[in-house]
Amino acid sequence: MKKLKIKWGNVIKLIIGLICIGVILHDFYYLTIKFGCFTWFGLFTNLMCWVIVGMIYEDFEEQIKNIPSYQPKHAKDIK
Repeated sequence: MKKLKIKWGNVIKLIIGLICIGVILHDFYYLTIKFGCFTWFGLFTNLMCWVIVGMIYEDFEEQIKNIPSYQPKHAKDIK
């Protein structure tokens, strides 16, 4: 049985990404349902969460592409 190595940096990134997604969803709930508005600080934190989630997503995407045994499903059809 192969031992699974956990990359703790990726676990931390995932937790931070989930927190940022929660902030984004909470902000949009507040804007649409409660009819609130952004303060400058709220707008800044929302934009920062979008940037952080985007960077984490791109990092995970690059890590997946660098796995030698990984082949996406659509790659079989593109030969």
